[in-house]
Amino acid sequence: MRGGPRHGERSAPPRPPPRRHRRLGAPHPRRVEVLGRGRSTLDRIVATKTLRFGIPIGDLPVAVRDEKGQVVGLVPDIAAEMAKSLKVNLEIVETTAPNRIPFLQAGKIDLSIGTITLERAKSIGFAGVWVVDGTTMAVLASSDIKDYEALKSGKTIAAVTGATGDLVASKLFPGSKILRFDQPVTAITAVLQKQADAVSDDISTLNLAADKNKDLRVLTPLTREPSGVMVRLGDQKWINWVNYFLDDFYGSGVSTCGCGKEILKKWLKAEPLPLKFSY
Repeated sequence: MRGGPRHGERSAPPRPPPRRHRRLGAPHPRRVEVLGRGRSTLDRIVATKTLRFGIPIGDLPVAVRDEKGQVVGLVPDIAAEMAKSLKVNLEIVETTAPNRIPFLQAGKIDLSIGTITLERAKSIGFAGVWVVDGTTMAVLASSDIKDYEALKSGKTIAAVTGATGDLVASKLFPGSKILRFDQPVTAITAVLQKQADAVSDDISTLNLAADKNKDLRVLTPLTREPSGVMVRLGDQKWINWVNYFLDDFYGSGVSTCGCGKEILKKWLKAEPLPLKFSY
Protein backbone atom coordinates (compact mmCIF):
# COMPACT_ATOMS: atom_id res chain seq x y z
CA MET A 1 0.00 0.00 0.00
CA ARG A 2 1.26 3.43 -0.89
CA GLY A 3 2.85 5.18 2.04
CA GLY A 4 2.92 1.96 4.12
CA PRO A 5 6.01 0.51 5.86
CA ARG A 6 8.67 -1.25 3.79
CA HIS A 7 9.20 -4.98 4.03
CA GLY A 8 10.84 -5.86 7.33
CA GLU A 9 10.10 -2.50 8.96
CA ARG A 10 7.90 -2.24 12.08
CA SER A 11 4.87 0.02 12.05
CA ALA A 12 5.05 3.05 14.30
CA PRO A 13 2.59 2.91 17.22
CA PRO A 14 -0.50 5.11 16.78
CA ARG A 15 -0.25 8.52 18.34
CA PRO A 16 -2.49 9.11 21.36
CA PRO A 17 -5.19 11.76 20.93
CA PRO A 18 -4.16 15.23 22.05
CA ARG A 19 -4.70 15.74 25.77
CA ARG A 20 -7.11 18.47 26.73
CA HIS A 21 -5.84 20.64 29.52
CA ARG A 22 -8.37 21.97 32.00
CA ARG A 23 -7.87 25.60 32.89
CA LEU A 24 -6.10 25.96 36.22
CA GLY A 25 -8.64 26.52 38.97
CA ALA A 26 -11.64 25.43 36.87
CA PRO A 27 -13.83 22.85 38.67
CA HIS A 28 -14.23 19.40 37.24
CA PRO A 29 -17.68 18.98 35.56
CA ARG A 30 -18.51 15.97 37.72
CA ARG A 31 -17.46 17.91 40.81
CA VAL A 32 -19.84 20.72 39.84
CA GLU A 33 -22.70 18.22 39.58
CA VAL A 34 -21.98 16.79 43.03
CA LEU A 35 -21.75 20.24 44.59
CA GLY A 36 -25.05 21.21 42.96
CA ARG A 37 -26.86 18.27 44.49
CA GLY A 38 -25.31 18.90 47.89
CA ARG A 39 -26.08 22.62 48.03
CA SER A 40 -27.78 23.76 51.21
CA THR A 41 -31.41 24.83 51.12
CA LEU A 42 -30.26 28.12 52.62
CA ASP A 43 -28.11 28.78 49.52
CA ARG A 44 -31.11 28.16 47.26
CA ILE A 45 -33.33 30.49 49.31
CA VAL A 46 -30.80 33.32 49.17
CA ALA A 47 -30.16 32.80 45.44
CA THR A 48 -33.86 32.74 44.47
CA LYS A 49 -34.98 35.21 47.17
CA THR A 50 -37.91 32.90 48.00
CA LEU A 51 -38.74 30.84 51.10
CA ARG A 52 -41.11 27.96 50.31
CA PHE A 53 -42.92 27.00 53.52
CA GLY A 54 -45.12 23.88 53.43
CA ILE A 55 -48.19 24.49 55.62
CA PRO A 56 -51.23 22.25 56.24
CA ILE A 57 -54.24 24.54 55.72
CA GLY A 58 -57.56 23.65 57.28
CA ASP A 59 -57.71 24.14 61.05
CA LEU A 60 -56.68 26.74 63.58
CA PRO A 61 -54.38 27.38 65.28
CA VAL A 62 -52.15 26.10 62.42
CA ALA A 63 -53.69 27.78 59.35
CA VAL A 64 -56.98 28.51 57.57
CA ARG A 65 -58.12 30.66 54.66
CA ASP A 66 -60.06 33.76 55.69
CA GLU A 67 -63.04 35.25 53.85
CA LYS A 68 -60.63 36.93 51.41
CA GLY A 69 -58.84 33.67 50.65
CA GLN A 70 -55.71 34.70 52.54
CA VAL A 71 -53.90 32.06 54.60
CA VAL A 72 -53.87 33.10 58.26
CA GLY A 73 -52.88 31.39 61.47
CA LEU A 74 -50.01 30.60 63.77
CA VAL A 75 -47.68 28.99 61.23
CA PRO A 76 -48.18 31.66 58.51
CA ASP A 77 -47.25 34.33 61.08
CA ILE A 78 -44.04 32.48 61.98
CA ALA A 79 -43.27 31.87 58.29
CA ALA A 80 -43.67 35.60 57.56
CA GLU A 81 -41.21 36.52 60.31
CA MET A 82 -38.73 33.95 59.02
CA ALA A 83 -38.93 35.31 55.46
CA LYS A 84 -38.50 38.84 56.80
CA SER A 85 -35.34 37.80 58.66
CA LEU A 86 -33.98 36.18 55.48
CA LYS A 87 -34.93 39.30 53.45
CA VAL A 88 -36.73 37.11 50.90
CA ASN A 89 -40.28 36.58 49.66
CA LEU A 90 -42.57 34.03 51.32
CA GLU A 91 -44.28 31.36 49.22
CA ILE A 92 -46.81 29.28 51.17
CA VAL A 93 -47.14 25.80 49.69
CA GLU A 94 -50.28 23.99 50.82
CA THR A 95 -49.39 20.54 52.11
CA THR A 96 -51.12 17.63 53.80
CA ALA A 97 -49.91 15.31 56.54
CA PRO A 98 -48.98 12.52 54.06
CA ASN A 99 -47.11 14.67 51.50
CA ARG A 100 -45.02 16.96 53.72
CA ILE A 101 -42.05 14.60 53.94
CA PRO A 102 -42.11 13.60 50.23
CA PHE A 103 -42.24 17.31 49.32
CA LEU A 104 -39.16 17.96 51.46
CA GLN A 105 -37.28 15.02 49.99
CA ALA A 106 -38.15 16.09 46.44
CA GLY A 107 -37.08 19.68 47.07
CA LYS A 108 -40.57 21.10 46.47
CA ILE A 109 -40.54 22.94 49.82
CA ASP A 110 -37.78 24.26 52.06
CA LEU A 111 -39.35 23.38 55.41
CA SER A 112 -42.59 22.39 57.14
CA ILE A 113 -43.82 21.53 60.63
CA GLY A 114 -44.74 18.27 62.34
CA THR A 115 -44.64 16.29 65.56
CA ILE A 116 -41.14 15.03 66.30
CA THR A 117 -40.96 11.23 66.19
CA LEU A 118 -38.06 8.79 66.00
CA GLU A 119 -39.56 7.21 62.88
CA ARG A 120 -39.76 10.53 61.02
CA ALA A 121 -36.21 11.39 62.03
CA LYS A 122 -35.00 8.48 59.87
CA SER A 123 -36.03 10.26 56.67
CA ILE A 124 -36.04 14.01 57.43
CA GLY A 125 -34.23 16.39 59.75
CA PHE A 126 -35.69 18.39 62.63
CA ALA A 127 -34.26 21.87 63.11
CA GLY A 128 -35.82 22.49 66.51
CA VAL A 129 -39.04 22.73 68.50
CA TRP A 130 -41.31 25.60 67.47
CA VAL A 131 -44.25 24.74 69.76
CA VAL A 132 -45.21 22.13 72.34
CA ASP A 133 -48.74 20.78 72.17
CA GLY A 134 -50.14 17.67 73.80
CA THR A 135 -53.28 15.93 74.97
CA THR A 136 -55.77 17.16 77.53
CA MET A 137 -59.48 16.87 78.29
CA ALA A 138 -62.36 19.30 78.47
CA VAL A 139 -65.57 18.97 80.47
CA LEU A 140 -68.68 21.08 80.95
CA ALA A 141 -67.93 24.16 83.01
CA SER A 142 -70.85 23.19 85.28
CA SER A 143 -69.51 19.64 85.76
CA ASP A 144 -68.40 18.41 89.16
CA ILE A 145 -65.35 16.82 87.47
CA LYS A 146 -62.37 18.80 88.76
CA ASP A 147 -59.51 16.42 87.96
CA TYR A 148 -58.69 13.17 86.19
CA GLU A 149 -59.35 11.01 89.23
CA ALA A 150 -63.08 11.44 88.62
CA LEU A 151 -62.72 10.06 85.07
CA LYS A 152 -61.04 6.78 85.96
CA SER A 153 -64.20 4.68 86.13
CA GLY A 154 -67.81 4.76 85.03
CA LYS A 155 -67.46 7.82 82.79
CA THR A 156 -67.80 8.35 79.04
CA ILE A 157 -64.95 10.05 77.16
CA ALA A 158 -65.37 11.36 73.61
CA ALA A 159 -62.39 11.22 71.23
CA VAL A 160 -61.47 11.23 67.55
CA THR A 161 -60.96 7.68 66.29
CA GLY A 162 -57.28 6.73 66.23
CA ALA A 163 -56.06 10.20 67.19
CA THR A 164 -53.65 10.82 70.06
CA GLY A 165 -56.55 11.78 72.32
CA ASP A 166 -58.13 8.38 71.67
CA LEU A 167 -54.87 6.51 72.36
CA VAL A 168 -54.14 8.44 75.55
CA ALA A 169 -57.68 8.07 76.92
CA SER A 170 -57.74 4.33 76.15
CA LYS A 171 -54.41 3.79 77.90
CA LEU A 172 -54.88 5.99 80.97
CA PHE A 173 -58.60 5.44 81.58
CA PRO A 174 -59.34 1.75 80.87
CA GLY A 175 -62.33 1.82 83.23
CA SER A 176 -64.15 4.46 81.20
CA LYS A 177 -66.13 4.09 77.98
CA ILE A 178 -64.58 5.69 74.88
CA LEU A 179 -67.13 7.25 72.52
CA ARG A 180 -65.42 7.71 69.14
CA PHE A 181 -66.08 10.29 66.41
CA ASP A 182 -64.58 11.27 63.04
CA GLN A 183 -63.89 14.95 63.81
CA PRO A 184 -62.90 17.00 66.88
CA VAL A 185 -65.96 19.23 66.51
CA THR A 186 -68.36 16.28 66.83
CA ALA A 187 -66.46 14.90 69.83
CA ILE A 188 -66.67 18.31 71.53
CA THR A 189 -70.36 18.58 70.66
CA ALA A 190 -70.94 15.24 72.42
CA VAL A 191 -69.82 16.86 75.70
CA LEU A 192 -71.91 19.99 75.13
CA GLN A 193 -74.96 17.79 74.48
CA LYS A 194 -74.16 15.66 77.55
CA GLN A 195 -73.58 12.49 75.54
CA ALA A 196 -70.10 12.28 77.08
CA ASP A 197 -68.57 13.45 80.35
CA ALA A 198 -65.31 14.64 78.79
CA VAL A 199 -63.54 14.99 75.45
CA SER A 200 -59.90 14.01 74.91
CA ASP A 201 -58.01 15.93 72.21
CA ASP A 202 -55.11 18.31 71.49
CA ILE A 203 -54.45 21.05 74.03
CA SER A 204 -54.55 23.75 71.34
CA THR A 205 -57.82 22.44 69.87
CA LEU A 206 -59.63 22.31 73.21
CA ASN A 207 -58.28 25.68 74.35
CA LEU A 208 -59.68 27.29 71.21
CA ALA A 209 -63.01 25.50 71.68
CA ALA A 210 -63.23 26.71 75.29
CA ASP A 211 -62.36 30.24 74.19
CA LYS A 212 -65.35 30.22 71.83
CA ASN A 213 -67.72 28.36 74.16
CA LYS A 214 -67.71 29.29 77.83
CA ASP A 215 -69.67 26.13 78.66
CA LEU A 216 -66.40 24.18 78.33
CA ARG A 217 -63.60 23.96 80.88
CA VAL A 218 -60.16 22.56 79.97
CA LEU A 219 -58.30 20.37 82.47
CA THR A 220 -54.53 20.26 82.97
CA PRO A 221 -52.37 18.65 80.22
CA LEU A 222 -52.05 14.87 80.19
CA THR A 223 -49.13 14.66 77.74
CA ARG A 224 -46.69 16.97 76.00
CA GLU A 225 -45.74 16.51 72.36
CA PRO A 226 -43.05 18.70 70.73
CA SER A 227 -43.67 19.89 67.17
CA GLY A 228 -40.51 20.57 65.20
CA VAL A 229 -39.45 22.39 62.05
CA MET A 230 -38.90 19.70 59.41
CA VAL A 231 -36.11 20.14 56.85
CA ARG A 232 -34.19 18.01 54.37
CA LEU A 233 -32.15 15.28 56.05
CA GLY A 234 -28.48 16.16 56.55
CA ASP A 235 -28.76 19.86 55.63
CA GLN A 236 -26.83 21.09 58.67
CA LYS A 237 -26.26 24.61 57.34
CA TRP A 238 -30.02 25.18 57.00
CA ILE A 239 -30.71 23.46 60.34
CA ASN A 240 -28.26 25.82 62.04
CA TRP A 241 -29.91 28.91 60.57
CA VAL A 242 -33.42 27.80 61.57
CA ASN A 243 -32.24 27.05 65.11
CA TYR A 244 -30.63 30.49 65.39
CA PHE A 245 -33.88 32.03 64.15
CA LEU A 246 -36.00 30.14 66.71
CA ASP A 247 -33.67 31.10 69.57
CA ASP A 248 -33.88 34.77 68.62
CA PHE A 249 -37.60 34.67 67.73
CA TYR A 250 -38.51 33.27 71.15
CA GLY A 251 -35.72 35.10 72.95
CA SER A 252 -33.85 38.37 72.75
CA GLY A 253 -35.14 39.61 69.40
CA VAL A 254 -31.74 40.95 68.35
CA SER A 255 -32.22 39.84 64.73
CA THR A 256 -35.99 39.19 64.70
CA CYS A 257 -39.12 40.69 66.25
CA GLY A 258 -38.56 38.63 69.42
CA CYS A 259 -42.34 38.23 69.49
CA GLY A 260 -42.58 34.44 69.28
CA LYS A 261 -44.36 33.94 72.59
CA GLU A 262 -46.87 36.70 71.84
CA ILE A 263 -47.72 35.10 68.48
CA LEU A 264 -48.23 31.73 70.19
CA LYS A 265 -50.55 33.27 72.78
CA LYS A 266 -52.49 35.12 70.07
CA TRP A 267 -53.42 31.92 68.22
CA LEU A 268 -53.42 29.37 71.05
CA LYS A 269 -55.64 31.61 73.24
CA ALA A 270 -53.68 30.39 76.25
CA GLU A 271 -50.27 30.47 77.88
CA PRO A 272 -48.02 28.27 75.68
CA LEU A 273 -46.29 25.26 77.15
CA PRO A 274 -42.51 25.61 77.69
CA LEU A 275 -40.49 24.74 74.59
CA LYS A 276 -37.97 22.82 76.70
CA PHE A 277 -38.89 19.88 78.88
CA SER A 278 -38.04 19.67 82.58
CA TYR A 279 -37.59 16.34 84.32
